Amino acid sequence: MKLYTGDETGLLKVVTPAQPKEVKKPKKAKVVDDEDEEVKKKDEKEPKATILTYGKVNRDEAIQQLLVTKVGEEKLKMIVAARKSGKIQYILPSDGSVRKEFIEEFPTVAKKEPECVFVGLHSTADTVITCTNYGSIKYRSILKEADPIVATLDAGKDICSMAVHPQHSNILATGGKERDLNIWDINQAEPIFKAKNVKNDFLDLRVPVWITATQFLNEDTHKVVVGTKYHQIRLYDAKSARRPVLNVEIGEHPIVSLTLAPNQTEIICSDSIGNLSAVDIRTGKLIHTYKGIVGAIQDVDISSESAHQVCASVSLDRFLRIHEISGSRKLLHKIYLKQKLTRVVIDEEEDGEAQPEEDEDEELWKNMRKVSSTKKRKQKIAA
Repeated sequence: MKLYTGDETGLLKVVTPAQPKEVKKPKKAKVVDDEDEEVKKKDEKEPKATILTYGKVNRDEAIQQLLVTKVGEEKLKMIVAARKSGKIQYILPSDGSVRKEFIEEFPTVAKKEPECVFVGLHSTADTVITCTNYGSIKYRSILKEADPIVATLDAGKDICSMAVHPQHSNILATGGKERDLNIWDINQAEPIFKAKNVKNDFLDLRVPVWITATQFLNEDTHKVVVGTKYHQIRLYDAKSARRPVLNVEIGEHPIVSLTLAPNQTEIICSDSIGNLSAVDIRTGKLIHTYKGIVGAIQDVDISSESAHQVCASVSLDRFLRIHEISGSRKLLHKIYLKQKLTRVVIDEEEDGEAQPEEDEDEELWKNMRKVSSTKKRKQKIAA
């Protein structure tokens, strides 16, 4: 299993977690001094993760969106990164080379207006889909060199999140600040579903809307779960009602990201102070809160493989953390990556282990000819 991370300095990193050492039980109990135990603990170093870094430090190239996809008929694995500068790059995981690049022309905004950023990214075998916070949604063909834009859509200003249906790439969902959930078909100018706000509160005041994360739930296109700035998790069923069929509050801080667990009945969500929680979307109950996290979590990704069902998260404390999704839900890996991280993606396919940077130096030393010492040792003369 590999993980790809992006950070605010524009670096892309390929992380391969180290396998934990097997702890062998001693055959016989021996009396050991405390000093000897401390020496052994220092000598027994924990295995380190392999980290490959691509790119140069440049804050104008900060990675805002990241994913892994397979391109073309050959199903070539590529990393897709959307950057602060407006670049959308297809990067080869093996060497970090850019094989394809598009440039999003951001609109000129006033000083008091927020800068244009990417809030959504999705890729199929031949198309890349992007969305900005100003509501500009574009479908670009990867195969076309000239005029790659094949479809556009205006979702409105102040969009904070966009999600594309994994099986039906023409269906997408958007939401944002005072922009309630809309489900779109790229072939139609108007949304095919418009959510309706919840009823007024106990003071008969309107409940504000601010969607920060969206996720489709099943193979159908009518069920969407969203997270809000007001720490709410809402489940929508477009076939039953315009209002959410489930509306619960989780914690006391804004929801930053959410993703669907492999069992299809839980979502893993994170908030702005570092809480990572599992919520049952059937009942809205909080199942578990993952431990060992410090700093606001920026992104979460899930591995759906039965052998490695894990949850990866990155936060502003510069650590990549990997937890078990079920069972003990313990922290498996905690890896320091130096920069403030913005995105994480799990690559579930095994395509060979990455080689650490130190391997070249080690091979160089091994191939060097040994030089025998010219000095003769002095023999001690017994008295």
